[in-house]
Amino acid sequence: MNSPQEEQRNPEADKWNHIQSLEAILFAAGDPVSCSILQDLLAVEADELNHLLNFMAKTYASEQHGIELRRLGDSVALATKPAAKVVLEKFFARPAKVLHLSQAAYETLAVVAYNEPVTRAQLDQVRGVNSDGALNRLVEKGLVEMTGTLDLPGRPAVFRTTELFLRLYGIQSLAELEPMDMLMYDTVQDFEQSYRKTQDLALKHDDSNDDDPLESINISDVSQDASHAEEL
Repeated sequence: MNSPQEEQRNPEADKWNHIQSLEAILFAAGDPVSCSILQDLLAVEADELNHLLNFMAKTYASEQHGIELRRLGDSVALATKPAAKVVLEKFFARPAKVLHLSQAAYETLAVVAYNEPVTRAQLDQVRGVNSDGALNRLVEKGLVEMTGTLDLPGRPAVFRTTELFLRLYGIQSLAELEPMDMLMYDTVQDFEQSYRKTQDLALKHDDSNDDDPLESINISDVSQDASHAEEL
């Protein structure tokens, strides 16, 4: 015997609730999402999920939609249709108006693009000001990403541009950018060597300051000063 809750369930309403949830998840994810994750999120069996995805794919297949549902192995994703290529190229050809980046963000993006991988210290050195705010904004917009850390004191993070940056600016690789010398270091390895030298000098300075102050005093001088004081 079914429970009162099961008897009150509306299969049609459940179907559309699941479809709304699937659309929201796939849109927010951007990348393909595995079917197992979708099953867990919607609390449905594999057959029911497959039925929902087939319904969505059939719906998006009509000419009234500019997106489609793509299955990639055991994952699914929302993607734009090939017919939308022309208008999307026009859209992405105008990054300045689409991204609304500040001058500081554009400067920071240029430094990263021409010299990646770079650290925050390098960015600050080139621009002459703190670049944390601009760098964080670029990371949030997906134009720059952290790729790791250097084996140096403090483990400074290194950053580079993303595939989205290439796509927005209509280039296949950074090699297509016009040459521009924006850093005093040709490579990040040169920066590491310079950084290490700076750290070594700092450590030597600290070691010299850590000496016992009494050891630097000449005892004979102290004795002479004491004798002179008694005579007075």
